Amino acid sequence: MKKLDKMILLSLSLTLLLQSNALAEEKKIERIYGKDRYETSIKVADALSSSFEKVIMASGEMFPDALAGSVLTSGKYPIVLASKDKLEPSVRAKISKAKEVYILGGSETISSAVENDIKSLGAKVSRLSGMDRYETSVKIAQVTGSKDLILVNGDLFPDSLTASGIALLNNRSILLVKSNEIPQSVKDYIKKINPNSITIIGGNKSVDDSLEKDSKLFTSNVKRISGRDRYETSLEVAKHFTNLKNLVVASGDNFTDALSASSIAGKLKAPMLLVDGKKGTATIDYIEKNKKNIDNIKVIGGPNTVSDSTFKSISNVVETKDSKKEEDKKVLGTVIKPNKEKPNPEKPNPEKPQLADKPADGVWYGTAFEGYGTSQNGATIVKVKISDGKIESVEPIKHGGEGEEYIKKSKNILSMLKGTIETDLVKIAEELSHGDLQNKGKYADVVTTATKTAKGYVKASEKAIERAKKYKDDKKDQKVAYIKIAGNNEFDPSKDRVRVINNTKLENNKAADFNFVLYDIGMSDGRVIQNVKFSDLEKYGITSNYKQGQILNIDNNKYFIDLEVKDESGYAMEKINLNVAKGPEKKKVRPDYILVTFKDKSNKKINITSEIQYDESFDKEIEKVELYKNDNVISTGEYNDRTNYYKLEKFNNNYKLGEDETWESSIYRLIARKIEKPVDASAPHKVLIKSKDGSIVKEVHINASDWEKNNKNLVMSNLELPSDYEKKLGELNLEVFNGKNEKIEATVKISDDSIKIDFKDSDNTYIKFDNFKFIKITDYIPAKIVVKPNDGSEVLAELKIGEEEWADGKTVVRRLDTPISEKYKMWSKDSFDIDVLNKSGQKLEHEITRSGSVFTVNVYDKKLYTGRAINITWKFVQAQMDDFLPAKVFIKEKGGSEILAELEFNENEWSDGKTVVRRLGVPISEKYKTWKEDSFDVEVLNKSGQKIEHEITRSGSVFTVNVYDKKLYTGRAINITWAYPEAVEKDYLGQAEAVKPENADWMGQSNYSVKLKVKVKDNKILSVEDNGSDYSDFNKGYFLMASKNFEKYKDKNIDRVKNSNIGEDGIDVVTNATVTSNAIHNAVKDALNKAK
Repeated sequence: MKKLDKMILLSLSLTLLLQSNALAEEKKIERIYGKDRYETSIKVADALSSSFEKVIMASGEMFPDALAGSVLTSGKYPIVLASKDKLEPSVRAKISKAKEVYILGGSETISSAVENDIKSLGAKVSRLSGMDRYETSVKIAQVTGSKDLILVNGDLFPDSLTASGIALLNNRSILLVKSNEIPQSVKDYIKKINPNSITIIGGNKSVDDSLEKDSKLFTSNVKRISGRDRYETSLEVAKHFTNLKNLVVASGDNFTDALSASSIAGKLKAPMLLVDGKKGTATIDYIEKNKKNIDNIKVIGGPNTVSDSTFKSISNVVETKDSKKEEDKKVLGTVIKPNKEKPNPEKPNPEKPQLADKPADGVWYGTAFEGYGTSQNGATIVKVKISDGKIESVEPIKHGGEGEEYIKKSKNILSMLKGTIETDLVKIAEELSHGDLQNKGKYADVVTTATKTAKGYVKASEKAIERAKKYKDDKKDQKVAYIKIAGNNEFDPSKDRVRVINNTKLENNKAADFNFVLYDIGMSDGRVIQNVKFSDLEKYGITSNYKQGQILNIDNNKYFIDLEVKDESGYAMEKINLNVAKGPEKKKVRPDYILVTFKDKSNKKINITSEIQYDESFDKEIEKVELYKNDNVISTGEYNDRTNYYKLEKFNNNYKLGEDETWESSIYRLIARKIEKPVDASAPHKVLIKSKDGSIVKEVHINASDWEKNNKNLVMSNLELPSDYEKKLGELNLEVFNGKNEKIEATVKISDDSIKIDFKDSDNTYIKFDNFKFIKITDYIPAKIVVKPNDGSEVLAELKIGEEEWADGKTVVRRLDTPISEKYKMWSKDSFDIDVLNKSGQKLEHEITRSGSVFTVNVYDKKLYTGRAINITWKFVQAQMDDFLPAKVFIKEKGGSEILAELEFNENEWSDGKTVVRRLGVPISEKYKTWKEDSFDVEVLNKSGQKIEHEITRSGSVFTVNVYDKKLYTGRAINITWAYPEAVEKDYLGQAEAVKPENADWMGQSNYSVKLKVKVKDNKILSVEDNGSDYSDFNKGYFLMASKNFEKYKDKNIDRVKNSNIGEDGIDVVTNATVTSNAIHNAVKDALNKAK
């Protein structure tokens, strides 16, 4: 080749190379989202690939079971979200070609109906579910099989989502733990796999330091990654990625988008960064610092989760490139301009809502569910006029608060919004977000005591600007301006909503008639159409999450629904919480039989009775266990090797229930006991360890196969014995029995730390016990049972159990007809959270079962070979309205007994559904001017004198007692403001006796009364003076000497003096006048005890 040709070829090659590099330098940021969380998960799946062999399905409503599931994606399979009872068409389409679908969680999370729907598509379905979220994470870890583990808090979702990126990068399993405890199922799994490493993600508030210490029992390779909050923790995790070429960003405020995004993070080998949906400041700073290394950012979630301003800020950071990018490149004298056209430019998605950078001018309406007590008062609605992209005026259409005084105060902020833009509103809302005590700034100052209501106007104004930006982008008319519950109670909007709630006649399992809910619809042309029935909303393009005439089928423990309506744009909306009556009882349907099929293809049928648990023994190996109705398989048993039973639940649709039918029980169990093959009946079968008095301390069973396998030399370690026998093993007697229950002759040798049993009829055969563990018996005996609903919100029942109830080896205690609210009539074993405590208050491991009407708490007893059980039956009591109405409130100083204020309330003050009562200007001592929420102890009583659960909050100068109402969906609040009356001088009279001691020789002196007048003001003593003490001439001298102490009481705090003795606080006995000094001190205290 000619030299010139080579030069041209080299030039061309370098040209192409530099063009390629220029293209590679182009940074790409992409937002992926849909109209809701479910569609967003589909959009993420689309970005991952067009088809999949496997799909992971998680609940879009409940996060616990899904938290550890991100590792199943392997960076190539998507996580799609599903609702509990319905397979959305878009989700169905996405999984239609999948060969296998993993469902995360039990049927209470994603129903059996959805599972069967998936099976009908031809996919293999594997449901990963445990007894709780922690065991579910173990089931997932068993699939991934990694010996490198990540521990995160299972009660909070952010840290597990942050963990997904690094777990997928390094092939680690995610296990869930409690904040201060590793659950037993997780502990057993960790111990079983003997892990190589354990990484804890989250600070010590999420995962306590004690768990870090416990983890080191399993492996020495333990570390923690954490930041000050969820956002900084995600940034700390990102530092463990050596390549930051790709980033995935999602909101840290909700779990769904970040969960869906984990598959993308795995594919791109990218960290998952969490952002505060409105600001994202820390994350943006991090991206700014590392932008030179970043080529690709995926933002998962729409403007409602990651705001437009946050997205724009990220875009601005990553699209600012090095100056070198814009320079011309010179190669061999040829100038090459970088190619600025993106390869395969993204086509606009017509379904993806867009917002213009600047809002359209005009009048726009905004609705935001922000304000004071949105559950009772509803949304805030405003009318906003925009000119030249800025707010010209804001006018409230509906207030998101109540009370004329507070609403007028909150409206002070409206005029201050003039001239603001969207980013200004975000900052103003933030200023109003922390409560009055921390609020500082011109906006907070003008709305003190009404910050929540004022914030509602600001957030609603933000929504109005969003609408204006949407219109400027798509030019689509938004005909509906706003929707609200009909009525015009300006200063108490809760009355309009309570009227609707009181007219509710909804019943479960019946067709719903929603026409008792009337709406006012504001149109963009200024018209207001009043009292529109629910069934007529469609005429105005308004849809709802419920339909007129729909059969209600809600969770039996809920008894309410959230009825939502919205226009096509989604910006005009209204929602209200409605009670649903229990409805007609459904007919109970009982399965016919359990069929046990053995590996030799024979079977055994077990007929179903009223029991839910069956105990059978078999001499063959079981292949499968199935539950039948009308000769149709309705459930296949899952074997639990820890408890040796088959669990039959998650009923399929092979038997169709009628609308008026329900299963008698949602779960059945078959305990499968294996009949062992004949063994040498003469071999040791059990050892009885007895005390001196002959009572059994421990019964140890000897496994015949272990005996034979160890050549009849069996060593058993870690035997648990009562602590009474620590260093006293010699006080024990042992007896050995064979399989025929015949006593075997043996020699027992006991040393300080071991026991050896040598058998006489055979050479060198023995059983040896060593490395004993000594335990306190009482540590494993239940002393208290605390029953709560499964959300842990309240204590429903507290049962105490005395030690004597477990005497004589008793293993079952009963608590029959335990009172509980009627709303739990449809209870299941999963309806409750249970704490079982020993007498020291330590929690005991337990399991819950249900058999008919009996609720059983099974406690594992580590002392004896058997366990203990507490059987409970419920007595359902109707909650009375009076039980939850505050009738009297006592306010005391923290830790004190003196009542500072006593407030009384009558039933009329709570009439018409009113939820807030005020007591303004309650007199209290000036010393409480600097009060806080925890300055006081508060008791709230109903009219029967029973205490009512409550919580105390402070907002500015308002002290609020929030009362939890267990009958209605809403609570009640008592707002109190204090008045500090000007302190006045008051005189109090006191008297005490100066008494001659026995055997004292007082010549001429007799007993007499010391009478004093004590002047006080503002809790201090101003003066002490004589008030006619009846001393004789002889005693006068003693009185005058002791009265020198009068001056010493001046300026003393009256509470301190009341609780003092003579000789304390600078007030000493006067020499030669001891009796009178004591009498004066007692007289002062007598006077002060009369002062309030």
